[in-house]
Amino acid sequence: MGLLTDCEELFGTSDLYKLLGVPRDASEAAIKKAYRRLSLLVHPDRADDGQKETATRKFQVLSKAHLVLADGDKRAAYDDTGCVDEDDDLDGDRDWASYWRALFPKITVADVEKYLAKYRGSTEELADLKACYERFEGDFDAISEHLIGFEVEDEDRYRDILKKLIENGEVKAYPKFTKENKKSRNARRNRYLNEAEEANSMKMELGLDGSDESLANAIAKRQRSREADFGNLIANLEAKYCKPKKKKATK
Repeated sequence: MGLLTDCEELFGTSDLYKLLGVPRDASEAAIKKAYRRLSLLVHPDRADDGQKETATRKFQVLSKAHLVLADGDKRAAYDDTGCVDEDDDLDGDRDWASYWRALFPKITVADVEKYLAKYRGSTEELADLKACYERFEGDFDAISEHLIGFEVEDEDRYRDILKKLIENGEVKAYPKFTKENKKSRNARRNRYLNEAEEANSMKMELGLDGSDESLANAIAKRQRSREADFGNLIANLEAKYCKPKKKKATK
C-alpha cells in the first residue's frame, strides 16, 4: 500500500498536514516539532508487545510524512497534485529509527537540569503558569501535571505568584484554587514525594548519571498524561543544545 492509503487506514486521514496537525503553510521547524511530538506517542519502544506491530507501522508512516513535507521538491509536488511519489526514499525497508535519531540528537540529563534552572523564575515559566491556571480553572492537581518542571517544593511560590495575579486582576479567582483545603494539598504533596522516589529508582535502573546518557528510555517511561508538555520541553532543549554543527569551509 502507498503512504496516503496507510495514513487513512492508521490515522483516519490521507492529508499529510492534518496527520501532523499543522497548517499547509507550516514552517519546516513547525513540521519537525509536530513530527517529534507525534512520533514519541507511537514510538515502538513504548508499545506493549501486542501493540508493537501497529505502533511500528504508525511510526513509519509519520516518518514518511515528515520526509515528504521536509523536502522542498517532494512537498511542492504533493501540494500541487495531492499525490506522493513513492520513490526509494519512502522504501518500507528503510531504517526509520535511524532516520529519527539523525533528526533528534541525544538530550542528556545535564541538559534538562540546565534548561530547568534557567526556566524557573523566567517570563516563560510565568506565561506557562498563567496558561495552565486558566486552562484548568485553578485546579492545582491538573496544573501540577502539566506545568513543565513542576516541583512540589515550589508550590508555595507558584501560589504566591497566582495570588498576586488575582489581586491585580490578571486572572480569575477560581474556587478550585482559592478554596482548596490543606488536606487536598497534603495529598498532592505525598503523591509527588512518592513519584520522586519512583523517579530516582528509574534513574538508577536506567543508569542515568547526569552526564552523557540519553533520555530516550526515560521518555519511554514518561507518564502519558504529560507527553505533550514533555514534548515541548524536549523541543526547547533541542533548539538550545542540539544545533547542527557548522561545516568547515573548504578551500
